[in-house]
Amino acid sequence: MSSASSSSRQTHNTKAKRASSSTVKPPQWQSPWHRAADLGYPDFHPPRPGQEEDSMADTVVKNGYVGKPIVQTDSFTVHEMIYDSWEKHDQMVVRQLGDLMSEVAARRERRVPSIGPSIFRLPDRRTLPPPKAATWITNLANPDIPLTELNKVIPHTPKGADLLEMLETHKVSIPRAVWFVRVVGAADTQNMARSRSGFKPSQYSVEWAGQVTSYMKKQLKEIVLPRPQMAQTSSLKSTFKSVLSDPESRARWLQKFTYTISLLREFYAESLVDHATFLFWLAQQVGDSNIPQLGFIAKLADEYIEDLLQHRGFLRPFIVGLVEKLVEVSLKSHPDYLESVLKDLQVAAIPQAERGVVAQLSQTLGSLLQASPSTLPLRQQTFVGFPDAFVFPRVWKDRTNQKLLHHLLVKGPNEIVQAPPDSRRAQEIFQEMRENFEAVEKQNNALLFTSLPPRDTFSMRLTMADIQLLNSIGPDTHLASIKFFDPAISLSTTEDEPKSPTSFDTKLNIVLTWAVVSSQYGDHRPFAAATLLTLFKDEAKLRAMRRKLQNPTGLLQEKLFKWLDTSEVARDHFNNLESVVLLYRELCRKGLFSYPWFIQRLMARGETGKNDQTVKSHLLTILEAFPLPSPLFANERRAALYGVSDLDRSGSSSSERAIKQEIKTALPILWGVDPQESRLGQETYAIVVEVMRLTRSYHAMLELNLRILRDSVNNTEIEQVTDCFLRHANIWSSMDAIVTMSEMLFEAHQRLQIMQVESRSLLAILNQHCIPHLSIESKRQVKADVQGYAESVNSAGAHTTVLPPIIQEILDLEHAEALDAPSNLASSLWNQYGNHHGLGSVIWDNAVQGLRQSCKQDADNSLRQHSVQVYVAFLRESQQYFPLDNTLDMQVQHWFRHGNGREEFSEFDALTWTVITPFLLRLVLKGCLSALTLLENVAYVAWKMSATLDRPLEQTETFLKAANVLTENLLLTDAPTSEEVLEDEGGEDDLRNPPVTLAQVQSFQTQRQRVYSGSAIKSLYKALRHLVSLEINVHLSEDVRQQSQRIREALCRQAEFRTTAFRHLTELKDVFVRPLTTEKDLADRPLADAAESSSGEPASQWQAIFSQLNAWGFSRASIELRLTLERMGSGLESGDGVAKDRAKSDIDGFMTGLFARDMDAEETDLTADVLAGIGGAVAGRFLNHGTKRLTILLGDLTKASLTPNSTATFIETSSEVLRLLVSVLIPPPPSDEWAPAWTPSAFTHDVIEPFFRGICKALGGVEQAVKDATKRDHNGPSGSATGTKNFRELVVLLCRILHLMLRFDGIWTTRVKTNAEGLVAVLITLAVAYGGAVEVIPNLFDILVKTASYVIDEIPKDIKSPDIDLTRQIPGIKPELLSIRISIKGREALKHLLPFVSVDQLTTNLVHFTENEGAEEGQVQLGTRVQSRPWEWLDYMEEPHGASYTEGDDLPRIRNDASISLECFQAHVLAGDQPTEASEADDETMKRYTKDHLYMETMYERDWKETRVGTLANTGSHPTGSRATGAADDGQSSEDEESRRSQTQGRRAGHLDTSVMSMDDAPSSLASRSGISPAPTRASSASRGTVEVIDVDALHGPEPSANTRGRKRKVTEAGGGVLEGAGDGSDDEIQIIEPTSAIASSKGKGRGKGKATSARGKGKKKA
Repeated sequence: MSSASSSSRQTHNTKAKRASSSTVKPPQWQSPWHRAADLGYPDFHPPRPGQEEDSMADTVVKNGYVGKPIVQTDSFTVHEMIYDSWEKHDQMVVRQLGDLMSEVAARRERRVPSIGPSIFRLPDRRTLPPPKAATWITNLANPDIPLTELNKVIPHTPKGADLLEMLETHKVSIPRAVWFVRVVGAADTQNMARSRSGFKPSQYSVEWAGQVTSYMKKQLKEIVLPRPQMAQTSSLKSTFKSVLSDPESRARWLQKFTYTISLLREFYAESLVDHATFLFWLAQQVGDSNIPQLGFIAKLADEYIEDLLQHRGFLRPFIVGLVEKLVEVSLKSHPDYLESVLKDLQVAAIPQAERGVVAQLSQTLGSLLQASPSTLPLRQQTFVGFPDAFVFPRVWKDRTNQKLLHHLLVKGPNEIVQAPPDSRRAQEIFQEMRENFEAVEKQNNALLFTSLPPRDTFSMRLTMADIQLLNSIGPDTHLASIKFFDPAISLSTTEDEPKSPTSFDTKLNIVLTWAVVSSQYGDHRPFAAATLLTLFKDEAKLRAMRRKLQNPTGLLQEKLFKWLDTSEVARDHFNNLESVVLLYRELCRKGLFSYPWFIQRLMARGETGKNDQTVKSHLLTILEAFPLPSPLFANERRAALYGVSDLDRSGSSSSERAIKQEIKTALPILWGVDPQESRLGQETYAIVVEVMRLTRSYHAMLELNLRILRDSVNNTEIEQVTDCFLRHANIWSSMDAIVTMSEMLFEAHQRLQIMQVESRSLLAILNQHCIPHLSIESKRQVKADVQGYAESVNSAGAHTTVLPPIIQEILDLEHAEALDAPSNLASSLWNQYGNHHGLGSVIWDNAVQGLRQSCKQDADNSLRQHSVQVYVAFLRESQQYFPLDNTLDMQVQHWFRHGNGREEFSEFDALTWTVITPFLLRLVLKGCLSALTLLENVAYVAWKMSATLDRPLEQTETFLKAANVLTENLLLTDAPTSEEVLEDEGGEDDLRNPPVTLAQVQSFQTQRQRVYSGSAIKSLYKALRHLVSLEINVHLSEDVRQQSQRIREALCRQAEFRTTAFRHLTELKDVFVRPLTTEKDLADRPLADAAESSSGEPASQWQAIFSQLNAWGFSRASIELRLTLERMGSGLESGDGVAKDRAKSDIDGFMTGLFARDMDAEETDLTADVLAGIGGAVAGRFLNHGTKRLTILLGDLTKASLTPNSTATFIETSSEVLRLLVSVLIPPPPSDEWAPAWTPSAFTHDVIEPFFRGICKALGGVEQAVKDATKRDHNGPSGSATGTKNFRELVVLLCRILHLMLRFDGIWTTRVKTNAEGLVAVLITLAVAYGGAVEVIPNLFDILVKTASYVIDEIPKDIKSPDIDLTRQIPGIKPELLSIRISIKGREALKHLLPFVSVDQLTTNLVHFTENEGAEEGQVQLGTRVQSRPWEWLDYMEEPHGASYTEGDDLPRIRNDASISLECFQAHVLAGDQPTEASEADDETMKRYTKDHLYMETMYERDWKETRVGTLANTGSHPTGSRATGAADDGQSSEDEESRRSQTQGRRAGHLDTSVMSMDDAPSSLASRSGISPAPTRASSASRGTVEVIDVDALHGPEPSANTRGRKRKVTEAGGGVLEGAGDGSDDEIQIIEPTSAIASSKGKGRGKGKATSARGKGKKKA
């Protein structure tokens, strides 16, 4: 057992030992990782057995593998040991070695031969016979024929567009075509330089750009659109043909246009076309092209968008063109038109090679026509790249453009964002565009003065706002919602404390003055003031209770007494005594003021009547007029007024008893008499109420009405009370009694319902006026009653038949004998046609026709009276059947507006009107019609019709007379026309026009409330303008004109009208005060006379009116002044010679007086409010006079040097003038989208030219002050103004004044345009100064830049030089010489205003330099920039040739035969060792270092490839010394080498280094033109590589082998060419190697042999 186990263990150990000693090898079929490098095999470890890294020793396992160093000390050097030894023993050794090397370098320098002068000659150009010339062009188009053969003789060919046509016809490849065009251009420029004096080679690029763009424009013109009339026809496809309609012509055109674009791309890259000329042409084409052309232009602009963003001179026409085209596209709507244009770019028959380009163009055009998104990327890229270009007031002031830009740039920017719209990146871009748009919109609005910055509100303006708030109190106003007093305001103020506009004392003074002053209107004012104070007191008491403060009631009473004692308004007894007494009587009733306390206060002050005073004191006069609130205070009143000893109490008591008895007899109901025994009749009630109104005893009137409502069940009495309720609704609202009145009316309604008495009028009032003031339950009950009434009415008319337009029963009604015939007919008609919605219109029409019929048939006046009574009764009965939401009045109004009612009434003769007028007025009295319906459809229509009458018409005059009669009776009659008292129906027995009783007068007064409220007041204001025009219409009779004048004057004097006018001042000003038009309109002398009659001041005395511009008379005075100005403007525009001269004199006098004095801020704002919105000739005069004032102020400023005092004075005065001009002349943005555009006023030459000189001089003075300040200390002397805040404000103010003037017409006279260039120069100079050259003020810099841009935009462009913005010269300022202290953003903003400088890739940042004699080694002096000569720098096309030797020369002589002379580079032949020819692996390694992915590798990856792959590849050997696995590589390498050698034939022989240093690496194309780089053709911009710059003197290779001796290579900075030559083994031979990128991208290049040259590096990078 043990033996077996032992044997097994031995066998196992033997197997394990054999496995550990065996050698692991990869299989034979396994290929290694690399053929040359020892990288092992895939999936096999270790790569080679026996490596130290694979050792499993303890130290390796524990500590890791550590490689053994190759030498003992890696960083050991003996340099310090040797140098220290030399320093200690022999210091001359180092100097001797240095001198030796200097001598070696000097001798080598002397041995270098000089390079001769340039022997370059242009190719010989001859006039060949046509066959030979054709053959030459054919050979040019043949790519197999090298250009070296064609370069010997160049034939004369067509020029310009013909040359481009020839190249396209022969299909010459783009590189060869560019070479040929350059050769032709070089010959032309050489001839022009000899024939033209002062010819600049760059001018030829401008001319060539014009020829190329003309050729492109000619091609684009072949794309035409159908005419509008053709586009609207149905046969568009058959009648219209374009070049893009046919597949063959479309393919041919697209191929030609694509070729032209390809040529243009190379011309542009090589600067053969002037960049500015081409870009400006491209920008203009956006606006000059039609819609299909714009698709191609948009594609072209998209390619050059980055260059278009380089200067605002390109962006301005570009943006304007885009906006215009987008607006035009939005107007295209015909589907056939759009469809035909879209199908012009089908790609079905286009070659595959061009289909992608054409498809993209088709998509661009299609998108443009559908919603214009093809231009969206262009516009949005422009907006993102240069948002300041959209600060363009000329485009922005059009509201259509604003909305379009907002839609494209804010709402629809998805087209330029490749990410999904909801992605984070897209949202960031959208947010950026929104922010940019907001900033651009803000800047444009600021330049256009769309809105002025607000400033602190002045006390007078606050007072005016408070007065307007108080005047707005009306019948529908809930006083609790008006926050006139702040509840938190303090009532306690000291005497010395200044009163602010919001203090309680100020507010109290305003409300008390408003309640009593005679310049305000309305009996409701004292009650409203008392109610507002009561509401404030209640809130103040609650606040005091919560905070445990003093009760404010006593303090409020003290302040009321103080106002009564000290106010000038209260002391004006003649005008305000009655109102003051009424106010304080109401304050006593509200508990705000104590009557006994007032008497005690007077007696305590000693103000009593006991002394024999000839004149009573102010307060005693108040007390005497003060009504006694209670008999309890009679004795105190007597004592205060008359004294106790002098009072005859018995006589006074008997007098009082007599007065009481007389009043009790006249008004028994007020003294406790039983209403059942002494009921008031209709007329008696009217008299009582009128007496109370005249005595302003509205509380007594309220008690009377409440008592009647509480006890009466008479429908007539209740109707009178409701009439009174509506007539004085503003009084009840101001007394805060509207709720009580509404509740009492509701109780009366319920009582009548219980008694089954129907009151339609009461229910209507509850539903229309009282329902907001009732409780919830009461509201619900009222709505239920209204619904029940409607259902009861509708149920009665359930049976319906067809409603005939003519109802004979109505026409024959006047002949009915029964007294109840009208009632029966009304009921019958409702039962038959009740459900017809238009029944009321038909009944009304038939009633009018029946009345007209009776008028013609009945000659007796009594019969006509009977007809009126019958039809009035019939309509009154019919009215009861109509629901409350569709009354007879509503249907009559519909008949007037939508039927032929207005035309029918205008045709009534005078006889008919004698019947119709009383008929209409009685219907108003009965409640069937409203006064508003008659006025709007009869009176206003007649006024408007007669206002435009251009010839006398009797019928129209008859209509006008009747309308005036209606107006007088409805609006102006305040007293009955009959002296006798008529009870109830007693006044209806004749045809006298109502009102004939006081009750009827009051009924009409109630009807006026609807005319003076809501939207109806606007209709009245508009009608008044027509009424005014009647007075000046010469085609009307004199009596009609006088009648119209009487109506206008009476209406202006009416208290109700004035109260309403103060309540609706905004609507009044909108109607009466508006800009003048060129037509002879309504704003003439009578309208001004209307203002005169209302104010008592002659309107011609504008100075007196202007002096009334205070808080209380501002509204009236402002309207009067505006009407006066309108009259003057009317005389200027439409008056004859004398009237026009007088108007001109008047308005000039007004403007001179207005601007002659300096205004403060408050006066400026008030004057602006008065004059805002003036137009026409008045606005022009205002503008010119304001500009004259600014000119005078500018002259005063520039009389001497700027000082802080002169600057502050100018700012204070001119800023107010500027604000006044802006507020008056520039209207706010209209809210209506279709509002007419604002027409700016125009300057006169004699005004704008002196102003422009003045502002130029002022800005020039600022510029000089800045220059003087820079020469002094930083602080400057104390008298300097440049360092102060006022000085900066002066610059801003001058810019803002200039902005305002640019908004108006007539500014660009010849002299102004001449001065504009200098003005732009000054603005840019100041911008440079404040951008960092002197000091950094970002806001001021931005304003100056925007101002300069604004001026440049507005200068009219000269047709001969439209691109003047690109070439404008600013003295002393060039884009490349801007101060480095200006920020990068600031320099970019300035470069867009300075002359455009195109970027040339060959000469950018390339300058000449020279060595300074005597200076330290390496110091150079930078000179001028290298001028680009794209036409003269031809590609090197000579045959390869070797270097030439002369006897005694050790180095070769180089032929200086390239287009760029070697003298420009100070080229010399260099001596030194030649490196061995680098292998192809070297080239591959160099390529790897230029790859982008190199920088994405990790450090370990890069180290692995560089130390193993690169090294092994460069040595060309296997690590073990053999290349058994690289046999295949040798063959491949040989083939690659032969291919590379065959591809480099024809390489040029001139080789040099450049002494012209660049900030960037010089492109190979520059060296190619000087003979350095092998570039026989210029294939494309993309094939040009960047050159590696390598120090020539530092490049040395290993010792050459025997078979390669003398073949060395070096790389120059220019890096352009490769030169291989055989030498004699000396170290004086070099070789220049072209950069690997150029080798990789070049084809067909040869290798030239000869001696090499090099250049000393005498250039520097420019800082």
